[in-house]
Amino acid sequence: MKVVKENEDPKLREKALFVLSQVEHVEVVPVLVEVATKDNVIEVRNKAIFWLGQREDSVDALIRIYNQTTDPNLKEKLVFAFSQNEGNEKAINMLIDIAKNDKDLEIREKAIFWLGQNMNEKALNALLDIYKKTTVTRTKEKIIFSFSQTKRARKILLDIAKNDKDVNAREKAIFWLGQDMTDEMLDVFVDLYSKTGKMNIKEKIIFSMAQSESDKAIKKLIEIAKKEKNHDLKKKIIFWLGQSENEAAIKYLQEIIEK
Repeated sequence: MKVVKENEDPKLREKALFVLSQVEHVEVVPVLVEVATKDNVIEVRNKAIFWLGQREDSVDALIRIYNQTTDPNLKEKLVFAFSQNEGNEKAINMLIDIAKNDKDLEIREKAIFWLGQNMNEKALNALLDIYKKTTVTRTKEKIIFSFSQTKRARKILLDIAKNDKDVNAREKAIFWLGQDMTDEMLDVFVDLYSKTGKMNIKEKIIFSMAQSESDKAIKKLIEIAKKEKNHDLKKKIIFWLGQSENEAAIKYLQEIIEK
């Protein structure tokens, strides 16, 4: 504790912080808090926040620090520290509060990201609530990415892809759904393609299906190409089929050439 508080070498103070953080003692958290808020070297303060985040007994202290600071750098480190206590209800509640109410958009988005990495039912409902209320495109994209990190949000992503009034949001949802192209998801994409009139949406669906390269995906793309009356969309499908070594794709391209 003396080294942490008094030694002039920042690197040595950092080393002492690590050792101190491993000790289960009632005096440790207050010392870490003091360093996190008062040390004259930002790297040392950041280390103190990091080690506080690794302790189950420090959440209340982290909340107090967060509520008293206006420093964006410190807030970012605190958000990460809260995320390391995913089993602590106070930490999750604090992340949700930050994601909803902090005045700094970037800090809100950091909280959204970490909620997405520790997605329980409470975090999922909070993110959905934020999504419905926000009009900020970038924030919507961050939440859609968070939804993509868990299968429990698959229905939400599908609803966004099918029904959201924001075309950009629909495109993002389609992209992330396409990263896990199961046969079931492929059928959903084919159905969505047939029902949407938006060119951009259709292009995103074509791209996502093409990235799968499964036999079923190639077959479905060929079926769509044969029925598609829009010349530009048909060219998009032919382009992606041309990137495939699938025999059915090669055969279809040969048929087009021979006509």
